[in-house]
Amino acid sequence: MIVLLLYWITSTHSRNEGADNIPPVVENCPGDFFRTVTTTAPFAEVSWDPLIVTDNSGQTPTMVDGPINNFGFYEQGTNPVTYIFSDASGNEVRCQFTVEVTLVGGDANPQIVCPSVVVGNTPANQAGTALIFDNQVTCTDDNAGQSVLCTPASGSFFSIGTTSISCICTDNAGNIDACGFDGIVSVSGDNTPPVVQNCPTGGVSATAEPNLAGGFATWGPIIVTDDSGQTPSVASQFSSGDFFAIGMTSVLITYSDAAGNSVSCAFEWLFLACLQT
Repeated sequence: MIVLLLYWITSTHSRNEGADNIPPVVENCPGDFFRTVTTTAPFAEVSWDPLIVTDNSGQTPTMVDGPINNFGFYEQGTNPVTYIFSDASGNEVRCQFTVEVTLVGGDANPQIVCPSVVVGNTPANQAGTALIFDNQVTCTDDNAGQSVLCTPASGSFFSIGTTSISCICTDNAGNIDACGFDGIVSVSGDNTPPVVQNCPTGGVSATAEPNLAGGFATWGPIIVTDDSGQTPSVASQFSSGDFFAIGMTSVLITYSDAAGNSVSCAFEWLFLACLQT
């Protein structure tokens, strides 16, 4: 008996098309951007063309990471921007650039300008008046936003006489500049000078100590009053207690009130040499 065995032989054949290892291509990745800002406008706006990304598969790659918009606002410093695109095979491409933002003008000091003097008048029955000078104090800076502070402030009450005023300008970067001036309040219609009650009259003589070239000249307090009730200012080359050389010295002391009226006290001081026997 013959048995016939039939075998079916099958074979499989797989065809390898080749793996996709080629990443997408960014056709127009921009270069670095360089911008400047100021302290009052600290952010730079930067924009770029929408990125064109292609892939050999013919499919549009997917954006994995990166800004949604093709623009942004960037602060001072180095700001990196990164886009990542991937195709269907997982191949990735990066587009990277930086936005370099530099602060300008932040190191320069502001420039403040003050008047030489501000003046005001007040009736004789008043102790003073307000002085307004804010429009006379100016400050400029390479950036806007500077502020001026004066002490005493504009609009403050100033007593009769002379008051020192100091002003400081500060910009947003903390740089400063300063200036000063006088505020003078006078009595309206005051034409009366101060009154000197005990000015040394005539000449004063004294003898120097032996072997000395002069001596110390001293005189009593000089009483001066003014109808404004304020103490007059004093101007003199000499003061009581100064050393005077042997010989004649002319002393002139001038007293002035806030209205500019003045009176002088003048006298001669003679130091005689000590003659030893």
